[in-house]
Amino acid sequence: MLDILGISPQNKMLIRLYAPAIICMASSLIIQTIGQIFYERMTASRNLFVLAENIKTGSSWISLIILVLGVLLFIVFTFRLWKWDKGEELEVCHVCSGMLS
Repeated sequence: MLDILGISPQNKMLIRLYAPAIICMASSLIIQTIGQIFYERMTASRNLFVLAENIKTGSSWISLIILVLGVLLFIVFTFRLWKWDKGEELEVCHVCSGMLS
């Protein structure tokens, strides 16, 4: 797919490198939004109010944990990219000189 778009090997490496961190951060936002939607719809019923509160609290915590994981991945990947740029990365592709996971 990326070959069709004409993306350079270094840009492909960056996309593959940062994709997990970006997916974690986007997932965090999606989970928080879904939790808020469930909370708003379930608070209309007095019988489901406790369940709605638990869903809101749970989605907030899960979202926060996934967001922190995404930020940590971003920091680790940026450190690896910095080491690769300095020539200190040990795992390097013999064809394109890019980083290996």
